[in-house]
Amino acid sequence: MLSDLRLALRSLVKSPGFTAVAIITLALGVGANTAVFSVVNALLLRLLPLPAAHELAFLSESSEQVPNMSVAYPNLVDWRARQRSFSSLGGFRNQGFNYLGPTEAEPMNGAHVSHDLFTTLGVPPRLGRFFTAAEDKPGAERTVLISERLWKRYFRESPDALGQKINLSGFIYTVVGVMPTSFEFPSPSTELWAPVALMLGEAMVANRGSHPGLYVIGRMKPGVTLDAARADLVGVARQLAEEFPATNRGNSAAVQLLTERTFGRIRPALLALFAAAAFVLLIACANVANLLLARAAARSRELVVRAALGAGRGRLVRQLLAESALLGLLGAGAGLLVALWSIEAIRATLPSQLPNLAQIGLSAPVFVFALCAGVGTSVLFGLVPAFSATRLNLSAALSQSARAGGSVGAARWRGALIAGEFALTVALLVCAGLMLRTLGNLYRADPGFRTEQRLSFNWALSGQKYADPKVRVQTLTQTLERLAALPGVQRVGLIAPLPLSGGGNQTTFRPETLPDPGPGKFPSTEIGPVNPEYFSTMGIPLVKGRVFNAHDTADSQGVCIIDTTLAEKFYPGQDPIGQRLTLGTLPTNPKLEIVGVVAHIQNYGIGQPTRYQTYRPYAQQPPFACAFVLHTAGDPAALTAEVRRTIRDVDPTLPIFQVRTMAETFASTITTQRLALNLLGLFAALALVLAAVGLYGVLSYAVGQRTREFGVRLAIGADARSVVRLVVAQGLKLAVIGLACGLALAAGAAWLMRTQFHDVSPFDPLSYVVVTALLLGVGVIACLLPALRATRVNPVEALRAE
Repeated sequence: MLSDLRLALRSLVKSPGFTAVAIITLALGVGANTAVFSVVNALLLRLLPLPAAHELAFLSESSEQVPNMSVAYPNLVDWRARQRSFSSLGGFRNQGFNYLGPTEAEPMNGAHVSHDLFTTLGVPPRLGRFFTAAEDKPGAERTVLISERLWKRYFRESPDALGQKINLSGFIYTVVGVMPTSFEFPSPSTELWAPVALMLGEAMVANRGSHPGLYVIGRMKPGVTLDAARADLVGVARQLAEEFPATNRGNSAAVQLLTERTFGRIRPALLALFAAAAFVLLIACANVANLLLARAAARSRELVVRAALGAGRGRLVRQLLAESALLGLLGAGAGLLVALWSIEAIRATLPSQLPNLAQIGLSAPVFVFALCAGVGTSVLFGLVPAFSATRLNLSAALSQSARAGGSVGAARWRGALIAGEFALTVALLVCAGLMLRTLGNLYRADPGFRTEQRLSFNWALSGQKYADPKVRVQTLTQTLERLAALPGVQRVGLIAPLPLSGGGNQTTFRPETLPDPGPGKFPSTEIGPVNPEYFSTMGIPLVKGRVFNAHDTADSQGVCIIDTTLAEKFYPGQDPIGQRLTLGTLPTNPKLEIVGVVAHIQNYGIGQPTRYQTYRPYAQQPPFACAFVLHTAGDPAALTAEVRRTIRDVDPTLPIFQVRTMAETFASTITTQRLALNLLGLFAALALVLAAVGLYGVLSYAVGQRTREFGVRLAIGADARSVVRLVVAQGLKLAVIGLACGLALAAGAAWLMRTQFHDVSPFDPLSYVVVTALLLGVGVIACLLPALRATRVNPVEALRAE
């Protein structure tokens, strides 16, 4: 083998042009596959960075109205006591904190967690201990765990951090533990963890009808399947529905693997991109195989001489495969350089909240994959050239009249490879075209509000000072007035939460005219407190009635505004203005008068499911956390510094966070589609170039082998046009065959990707027609260049060469 590799190296060095083209072609295919595989390996093949992550399940409540509902705290307690499939259960909910450092306040992502969540996840603290059950109760001393990043940043890795007091959102907490950097739960940006029952308080802990954004992680016992665990928990939920019909009837439990919950939405897009990258590698290898076929034909006399001197066919095949393997090895090395550049670009477009993003890179499995992709595919595609070239007729080959033209079988293989390249290219181009149309539809879609010239930010009124609702209303009113006075600000809106932010507040409701549907069957609505200018700030049309005004205070009649979908469903053919509805199911909840109807908006993202929408005056439902939206006359981002300064003047202990334009917020909701389009477009462009180069190369080789034929044709009177038609027809025949097969392949690939498309059919005629025309045009150009060369053959010289 070493001898074969030395011979292969010398042979490749003697043909630098062939070697360079083959290596570059392989590098593009291997690099694209390696880059995508590094993402797939980190996000889909690797488990979450948690011990025995395959045993972890994500648990939530569910109902007909809300399939994925947060868990009431008393239900979590009963789940713990009654289920038999999980060794432990732990609850969590996302929560932001304001960390008051020695110089200024800093917003931090955190979570409220139950004391048993960390043992459920199985990650020990880097330093210190977890919460105790006694600390996870209302009224207990406030304790907190901090991340290793925070420990290094503010405590300089000192063990004395344990027992230190820190100010979080106006309350003093004692640091009891430090979690390692590898612990990224619920998200990689989480810095703080505080006891959930302590934060919920006595009323929420005892309220079975309240769903405060709490979700549950369970570790399944060894040998327990997901289906068995689901059946067990559904049975417990059924018992609770019978025991507490007022709050639990109609509610069940939902169980799914934590890895599926985390990566399920992005998996189809990544697998589609991996398949697209594989198509590019196949096209690249087909091109290299064609180069090897042509090279083998040109070396036929060399191979014949070797055979005549005693080399058996197996020895010759091994020599040619050694050259293929060496090409693959060099192509894999060059591909790793391409992947190294590509990986960073891909990682920058992925959602920052995905775990394992730090694991995307050139790890050992990625190196092995690149090596196997380069060497394996090169050897595989080198088999046909090797066996074809070593099928020798010594007497004919050694005769003076033998030509290095290659066999009919080799020509057929070259044609089949080109047709295959075109078929794969069609599939890539069609899918890229459909994604392009999808992205265009998303950008043109109407979310129900305006995003241009809008700046948004989030703010949380935390601390004992803001426990009084009147203080919150006064502070919010003062802040709205100051922001409205900034130069360049036309209007200011307040909402909780911000549309497209991924959050939402839901509650059941009952119109006064609706008969009691029974426990668990009340409809659900999104509910958000707003200021009177919110709708005009966001450009949400008022359809009927009025918006809120200064008279809608805490002491006045409770009012609300509903959206058009709620009005059409529950007040068909009626005027909803003046009607009353009740939010929630408690008999003590006040009846609210409907004073207006506004347009329905896509608050979770274009094409995402939404519920009915209801709005309350912020003076009647003052939020602790909210978002502000500024409609500006100029560039909204230019006001960021002024906005921060204004909020510091209101309360320097409450920093703002997630400051960005609404256009950026909208763009963040279509990250997956943009990533898919960018990579599919790149792969399709590579495939198109490789397919065109492959067709050009095959025809150029064919023209070179038919020099005598063209000379004879021209000598007996054929004109240049007929020669061009002959060559172009030969090339287009291959392209059309590949195009026909490719359209069928594209239809299948597009159908598999249909969940990634928005408002466009996987069989969209326009995309298929455009791709067909593009490929035919590229095919004609690729055919014309060798055809024109054929017309420049000198008949006298061609015949003399014979």
